[in-house]
Amino acid sequence: MKRFKKLAWALLGLLLLVVLYFSFVFILGFATEYKPQLIENIEINSKSNLLVPEEKTEFSILSWNIGYCGLGAPEDFFYDGGKKTRPSKKDFEIYLQGVKDLLLKHQNVDFIFLQEVDWYAKRSYKYNQAESFENMLENFNSVFAKNYDVRFVPLPLHKPMGIVQSGMQTFSKYKIEHASRHGFDANFPWWKRLFLLKRCMIVSHLEFGEKDLVLINIHNSAFDPENLIKPIELQTIKEYAMAEYAKGNYVVIGGDWNQNPHNFNPDNYDKSWNIGFYDDALPNDLFPTGWTWMHNESTPSYRFVDEPYLKGKTFTTIFDFFVVSPNLEAVYIVNPKHEFSFSDHDPILFYFKIKTEEEEL
Repeated sequence: MKRFKKLAWALLGLLLLVVLYFSFVFILGFATEYKPQLIENIEINSKSNLLVPEEKTEFSILSWNIGYCGLGAPEDFFYDGGKKTRPSKKDFEIYLQGVKDLLLKHQNVDFIFLQEVDWYAKRSYKYNQAESFENMLENFNSVFAKNYDVRFVPLPLHKPMGIVQSGMQTFSKYKIEHASRHGFDANFPWWKRLFLLKRCMIVSHLEFGEKDLVLINIHNSAFDPENLIKPIELQTIKEYAMAEYAKGNYVVIGGDWNQNPHNFNPDNYDKSWNIGFYDDALPNDLFPTGWTWMHNESTPSYRFVDEPYLKGKTFTTIFDFFVVSPNLEAVYIVNPKHEFSFSDHDPILFYFKIKTEEEEL
């Protein structure tokens, strides 16, 4: 009888500890929840007042979801069916240096779009990646917008992710006149919302003669099984882009869509990539005729992180691509050789041109 009472008290004590732990987690989540406005101006880190030359007609953008320098080829991730929450410190430093080296190698581009850039996070050893990239890319102006700010992510239970402060970053060789963070008027139920990203897009306006060159850096939702969030994100992006084009501006949208492009065909790719469809592709009619989509027709841009990467075995697909307004011409797009060495995404390098008045007709 005494043994039974001791066991009962032990179980009761354990239950109380569990209740107290989760109460603390949710109270902390509510008290510190990141609640950005739908539209917020963001600070511009200005290093140059160089304007876009009016005679310039061709531009280049490097876009890369760097996976917070924590998802190199040997890694898996618990959200996607793997086991890990972060790499070893040594591997993190290897991935970080690999990302830096590739960015430095492509300093000749006009613009850089980055996604999953950590500001202060346990998963990346609290290394300020955004500030480091700003200091490293000396000839670029830049803007940063948070989309993930959680004081304590309690999952997985045996090894919680802990604090995450992360976001997106846009770099420009030319003066950014105005930059803003645009959120999406949709979110998950409260018990998920407290610990997940608050997605957004970064909009950067650059003067180009009498018009603006409008750059839209995106990182859309990944975990939306009921497809409640993604359509609202896409509609918000579309409405903003169409409004800017209606003003006569040039509009470029790119980054990590977390969906396949509407005209994606896995048969166009080398079978050794084990490439295929993921979830729903983008709607065919997202943008009207005249808007041009472009993705790499030879190389996937994303690999699943349910296991360490092994070419031919690990599933790959296309998540990273661009769309431009009718007054621009999409020239070509390539993936700088990478094969997921430092991130679960490959970088993409996109070239576009300003159309002449005759070409627009």
